[in-house]
Amino acid sequence: MKKFIPSEFGIKYTKDLLSFHPAAQWWLDAADLLRNSHLQFTRIILGWTLDHYGNPRVPSNLKPFSYAIDFHNRRAAIPGDGTAPVAFLHTKDLAKYIAAMLEQDNWPEHSAFAGDRMSWGELLALAEEVTGTYVLES
Repeated sequence: MKKFIPSEFGIKYTKDLLSFHPAAQWWLDAADLLRNSHLQFTRIILGWTLDHYGNPRVPSNLKPFSYAIDFHNRRAAIPGDGTAPVAFLHTKDLAKYIAAMLEQDNWPEHSAFAGDRMSWGELLALAEEVTGTYVLES
């Protein structure tokens, strides 16, 4: 049996998301095709990669990207009320999980990984504790 991991790393794409994320249809169509193929596959769900928040001090192959919290400029724009839980994971840990999965005989359709789980508000409080005051944008 051949194994395949589609390039959709992130969230669990469902039809419910299409109203505000029409591009999710690409991943839903790909999953339909994979279900009808001879391939065993899993769709990776990981939330946010921590690499973006540690650059340049934490080694990573990802480029810096600020979403919700900009550590370098000490600014934040928290989505919603900041209390919803969010999953975070460093890509090196993700690579270890995927390498271990390659040894498994069977894969579930979805594989979810998290290194830590906290809200954007909790991450902002941690950022303020470590780096100082932040300007909270609305």
